[in-house]
Amino acid sequence: MPTQRRLTGPDEFFAASMTLHEVGPRLSLSRLMSFDGMIKAREELSRRMPLQRFTPTVILLKIMGNLLSRPQYNELNSRVDQDIVITYENVNAALPIYREKGRTTVIVVNDVNRKPAEQLSLEVRSAKEGTDYSKATFLLVNLGVMGIDAISGISLPGIASSVAIGRIRKGLIYDEARDRTVTANIAWVTLTVDPRVVGPDVVGSFMADLASILLKDKLVLQILEA
Repeated sequence: MPTQRRLTGPDEFFAASMTLHEVGPRLSLSRLMSFDGMIKAREELSRRMPLQRFTPTVILLKIMGNLLSRPQYNELNSRVDQDIVITYENVNAALPIYREKGRTTVIVVNDVNRKPAEQLSLEVRSAKEGTDYSKATFLLVNLGVMGIDAISGISLPGIASSVAIGRIRKGLIYDEARDRTVTANIAWVTLTVDPRVVGPDVVGSFMADLASILLKDKLVLQILEA
């Protein structure tokens, strides 16, 4: 069941660099991440199930559903109705889809955290245009398909958080485990939140866990096969 709480006012804001959009105050945190694990996992799945089509967007949907269903990140899966915060158990992801001739439409995939990757892939491919995103609890934007490297922040009215993924390309990134710089498939990932709803500790922890998953193919496969 969804849970509700009332915003208490300015005490729930914290000092940070924020940009004021028409949808309210937003805090964005960007981090360069390696996608090597996700790419290897996709290749492995293609060998196992050659008839299935697991696009990067579908894999990212499944990963986000897994993370947002964890208790420590539940507040990221919220909507704000005036001064009421509604936190959901089911992850309903709003997802911009880029059609031919530069057209874009927003679809909503419901219960992302409860569906297998095969079903998510089917729903994304067959989604109809003009979907009402008023019930969406999270926004995922894959900007890489448009050749965009990064974005400072993106949001939709009522949705407390969003993740934007930039273009994946070869580049250098620091490998903490090996304590050196390595060449990897990297992209900028930006988490944008409503700071009245999501605290800075949650933002940093979520980004660290997401980076850890995307780096390791075994973790990605484990999530996709759940």
